[in-house]
Amino acid sequence: VLSKDKEQMKKQRGRFDFILDAVAAPHDIDGMLGLLKRDGTLCLVGTREAQGCWRRPKTEPLMRVVPTQN
Repeated sequence: VLSKDKEQMKKQRGRFDFILDAVAAPHDIDGMLGLLKRDGTLCLVGTREAQGCWRRPKTEPLMRVVPTQN
């Protein structure tokens, strides 16, 4: 899915259980969070500042489940 293509992003909303984001530059992850199913996980591995995994629980706000290594 090309994240800059709004139509593609809209069609894929809520379809992914897991997203591995390996973009090595600062970027907006908000759109990707919308692609996750409930209980889906987004893992960022591209930039040191943004590394970590987030989980989208059924009833609670988005939570970080893997801390960044310093």
